[in-house]
Amino acid sequence: MNRKIFTLISLLILCSFLFSQETLKEFEVEIKKLEKGVSAEPNTAKLIIKSKIPDLTFDSNMGLKRVEKLSEGEWKITLYPGNQRIEIKAKGFLSHSERHTFDKGRVYECYVKEKVEFIGERIDERLFEVTFKFNVPDVYCSYGKFAPIKTRGRLATFKLPKGEYTFHFEKDGYSSVSTTLKIERDQIHKIKLTKDESTRIEFRPPGIIAVNTDPMGAEVIINGQKIGSTPIPGYSLTAGEHQMAIRKSMYYPEFITFSLKEGEAKQISKVLRPRFGYLSVVSHPDSAEVFIDGISYGKTPLANVKMPSGKHLLTANLNLYREYSMEFEIADEEKKQIEFELSPAFGTIEIHTIPEEGATVYINGKEAGKTPFINNKFPSGRYTVEVKKKYFFPATEEIEVMDGKKTIRNIILSPSVGTLIISTQNDADIYIDDKFVGRGNIKKILGPGNYKVKIVKEKHYSIEKNVYITLGETKEVKAELVPIQGAVSVIVEPPEAMNAEIYVNGKFAEKAPTILILLIGEYDIEARCKGFIPAKKKAIVKENETTEVRFKLMTYEGSLQQKKDMWKRRKYISLASSVVFAVIGTYCWYKADEFYRIYQRSATPYYARKYHNYTQITYTVSQISFGLSIGSLLGSLYSYSEEINVEINK
Repeated sequence: MNRKIFTLISLLILCSFLFSQETLKEFEVEIKKLEKGVSAEPNTAKLIIKSKIPDLTFDSNMGLKRVEKLSEGEWKITLYPGNQRIEIKAKGFLSHSERHTFDKGRVYECYVKEKVEFIGERIDERLFEVTFKFNVPDVYCSYGKFAPIKTRGRLATFKLPKGEYTFHFEKDGYSSVSTTLKIERDQIHKIKLTKDESTRIEFRPPGIIAVNTDPMGAEVIINGQKIGSTPIPGYSLTAGEHQMAIRKSMYYPEFITFSLKEGEAKQISKVLRPRFGYLSVVSHPDSAEVFIDGISYGKTPLANVKMPSGKHLLTANLNLYREYSMEFEIADEEKKQIEFELSPAFGTIEIHTIPEEGATVYINGKEAGKTPFINNKFPSGRYTVEVKKKYFFPATEEIEVMDGKKTIRNIILSPSVGTLIISTQNDADIYIDDKFVGRGNIKKILGPGNYKVKIVKEKHYSIEKNVYITLGETKEVKAELVPIQGAVSVIVEPPEAMNAEIYVNGKFAEKAPTILILLIGEYDIEARCKGFIPAKKKAIVKENETTEVRFKLMTYEGSLQQKKDMWKRRKYISLASSVVFAVIGTYCWYKADEFYRIYQRSATPYYARKYHNYTQITYTVSQISFGLSIGSLLGSLYSYSEEINVEINK
């Protein structure tokens, strides 16, 4: 028991110790011999160490003759020549030990830097964009220990996998800024660099890199920063070590590490490996919408659709068919075809109504059409069918439509009304409950109850009846309207015209003398007889009364003498009028002349205006009188000519 407790306590202490330890970083060391360098001190070799990591310490299994710090980040070590193990240490780093042979009298250069994770190892993950907006242009940006890249303008965009990163920003003459961010989504941050003349940034002579890919349009990320899309004809980069990721949808990413020297122009070209196949989809019937991994790709048939390599879930939907679903896998550059049959999710529905078709069909409360209702593609399921038709009670039934089967229903309707048929003269007006419903013969569908029927025709006695209608009953009403009449007694003189023809409103009726039986009202009665001038009179026929109309026809010769006498009278009247108007005109002319002379002799403006007005008035009256006199004279001459014409005709 005590041993178990001791073991448990030991494990807890060990875990606590391990978790309390800081995660140690690793060195990345590169040693190379300088071709022109020579050690002046006999029997020695020189090692120049350059690093940005502070407080480095050095050791060798052969011992170090001398260690000198030349400047911040640069040391010169005097070594004994020969093959030996060089050890480098610093706080927070794992000790680095490396065996190397140093020749006598030669100089070597060593670069020590922090070993950083290659972003390419995670570049295939989802990347998040982190955009930094600066208050000044041309800022050197980096994260971790990657070489900085100078911004073009005031914007820098990093594209990184999920994680925690420390970003560094520096510019000559400005205080440097560092910030640590946890990246889990796209972000935008504003970075303000403060002016500081004491801060000097070492000039980093750049190189130029050009990137081309086949196909073009691939995204280029260098040291985590988004540079652009291929082709990139030339991009200025700080000299040093760089990591590049090339990404394009549906192609495998490419990861490249490269060194760029000061002033060097480097060309990188890559043929990207496809990470997709070609998928064709055919369905029966076609026009099914295809979803792959939840994304719509359109309607069938689909031909040679680019599809990312790997496993996928395909679903197809078409109205009135069951959803089709399947998993498939497609390899790089594979041409795959999927063909399938969709199962119908519908049947045929047929609805009729008895005794009459034409009823409105409602399915689950929504109007669907009228009977006979036939739908050959009705979705399968249970439904409530209701039919409605005017003059019938609504009827409801439950139906079930099954896949590929036909469902027929004959629904019997019960009448909710009766029928009223009314027959009478064609031009008689028919009213039901004081509402006009038609003329002559009509057929009306009415609800059960009592109705007042009234039949009206002009100049006829109206008929009123009360009719009671019951459900399903057909009731007929026949009515013959009685006319309202009176009489006209027609007598024609002289005796020679006794048998004159009598016309009523232009239609022949009888020969005189006669009694005409007519409907009440006003009529034109005309008498016509050979050798006599026709005569016309109006007669008003009243109910149950006799109206006498007496004609005195005139011969044709007697009529001409009357006309001659009439024109003769008009001739003398016009001539007399002409004389009277001429006398009035002459008098007014004389007075106008007199008033004008007085106007000319007027001593005051008042009298001048007065007689001037008199002159105008009398002159105007004289002109009008002369005009009327001439008109009357012409009328007299016209009457005289008509008198002569009548005499000639006579």
